[in-house]
Amino acid sequence: DITERKQAEALQEVVYRIAKAAETTEYLNDLFPQIHQIISSVMPSENFFITLYDDVKNLMQFPYFKDVQDEPYLGLFEPGQGLTAYVLRTGKSLLCTQAMHDELERQGAVKLLGVPSAIWLGVPLIVEGKTIGAMVVQHYSDPEAYGPREQHILEFVSSQVAITIHRRHIIAIVFPC
Repeated sequence: DITERKQAEALQEVVYRIAKAAETTEYLNDLFPQIHQIISSVMPSENFFITLYDDVKNLMQFPYFKDVQDEPYLGLFEPGQGLTAYVLRTGKSLLCTQAMHDELERQGAVKLLGVPSAIWLGVPLIVEGKTIGAMVVQHYSDPEAYGPREQHILEFVSSQVAITIHRRHIIAIVFPC
């Protein structure tokens, strides 16, 4: 099928561009906007953030946060009951419609944090079986902005992003500036 082949080629191109950016960018803080730009080339991602998680200290942070309606979360803090914390806890991606969010809230699995979105998509960043963070896109007005295609793209790209982040942290520990 031509459509499937084109989608596979687009996905390969995204992963290649992220790998290239990872090779040529010295600092993670400079890499995150490039990842955002690359993701924007294949799906709506006006609202995009990367969360890093330290499971030993049980702390998370948002080193990259771009959102048109919500304020950035600054500093380190314990994961609460938000959708991002849910992805960190479960280690599984979540394509969350408003109806699904309502059901998760009813079950006590999550609580609304920030501005409600029409659709939310988060994928864990996993290295060697360990969740080190999450990558999230959300759309405030179009509940159809994301579906299985976008979820697959983010899941596929997340492994490259996770490995890059992990390597950079190891380098920073071994060779501090």
